Amino acid sequence: MTNLLALLVLPLWQVQGGAEWTSWGEWGECSTSCGEGVRSRWRRCTDGGASATATLLAADFHCHGENTEEQTCTDEPCTEPGTSGALSTSGGLTLVLSSLSTAGEHFGHALGAYTQVSMLEGASLYEQLQEDGQGAILSREDEYWVVRQEGGQGDSLFRAPFDGTATVPASGWAYLDVRQQAWAEDATMTARHADVECGAVRLVLRGAAREVQGGAGGVYRPAAGRWSAGRPVYQQEGGGLTLAVSPLATQWTIRESLESEQAVLASASAGALCPCHTSAAVSARFGLQSWLYKQGPGAEGGWRCVKEACADQVEVKCEQSQAAAAAAAAAPAANVHTETYLF
Repeated sequence: MTNLLALLVLPLWQVQGGAEWTSWGEWGECSTSCGEGVRSRWRRCTDGGASATATLLAADFHCHGENTEEQTCTDEPCTEPGTSGALSTSGGLTLVLSSLSTAGEHFGHALGAYTQVSMLEGASLYEQLQEDGQGAILSREDEYWVVRQEGGQGDSLFRAPFDGTATVPASGWAYLDVRQQAWAEDATMTARHADVECGAVRLVLRGAAREVQGGAGGVYRPAAGRWSAGRPVYQQEGGGLTLAVSPLATQWTIRESLESEQAVLASASAGALCPCHTSAAVSARFGLQSWLYKQGPGAEGGWRCVKEACADQVEVKCEQSQAAAAAAAAAPAANVHTETYLF
């Protein structure tokens, strides 16, 4: 009979069947362009011999310790008074994962905007933009590019074949079907470098939706520097509500704050970067055809539009971002082209 006490005092990597860390990757860039910032480096837990991506769940192998380290870094002094030098993703190009179908309906919280933060085993490592630092991690694991939740130490949710190059593949992605514990393809899922600046969102409520949730209508604007689940966090203009994809959520929701448990409106899914893409109103997985709203005032009552479509009652429209508007104004009319897969 196995001695339980002996198991408890063994190093965790021995208890978990030989799991072990890779070597540390390279230090990433400093988080600021001037002054004092932070940089990080990463490592990943493998199963000590077999393919790490053959195991779907993080619980199947676990290493003792942390998968990331941080250190302060100092660049050139900031010359402008009051300037922090903090780097911003607004208006810049970064890696955007999106899905207009099943991947977004299952794991919408692991999509959205990612930035490169380090190099690991000769490949870029990307971190999802999330203000609590616990967003998903995209990195190469042996023969696949893999997205893992919970800061890279959670379950693997998406993967695409590694083709021998340093570029994250634009297509060929699959998501984890939890019920089947197997990978399922999503032909609509893409990974592309794109402008992550979303414009303001206008929420229009009509009929019964306006009667019970009229206070949730109006314009929502991205809050500077705030990100959740790889998406901008929006604040209601002239009101106190928040529009966002909460960590581990599969829907856009409107609630009093990001931390609040009670929502008043919700999308059908959250596969695109911005909330006004038409895919946000559709979920084949749950049979939804529109946004949902609570039947009572505030967060009271059950959800409406679960069994019937309410597209005529809830309309979500995106206003063009400042960067997109400037680009459109500068381009000749005949050459204007708008990417629609994000919005």
